[in-house]
Amino acid sequence: MGDTLEYDGNLRLKAYVPGGGEIRILRDGQVIYQNKAESAEIKPEGPGIYRVEVYYKKKLWILSNPIYLN
Repeated sequence: MGDTLEYDGNLRLKAYVPGGGEIRILRDGQVIYQNKAESAEIKPEGPGIYRVEVYYKKKLWILSNPIYLN
C-alpha cells in the first residue's frame, strides 16, 4: 500500500479482510468494485489511483493508502 507501480495488463489487486465486510475498491475516487466478502481480487482497468475502503455495520472501518499505477 502507498506505492507506485507501472501498469501491466497481468497485474491483479487483492484485498483480504479477516471476518469480512463490505469491500469497495476505488479508482480515481470512483467505486469500481463493491461486495460483502472476506476478500476481493480485481484486474485493474488501467493506470490510475486505486485504494480500498471496508465498511463494517455500515461504518467506515478500513481506508487504505493509495496505490498509484502509471
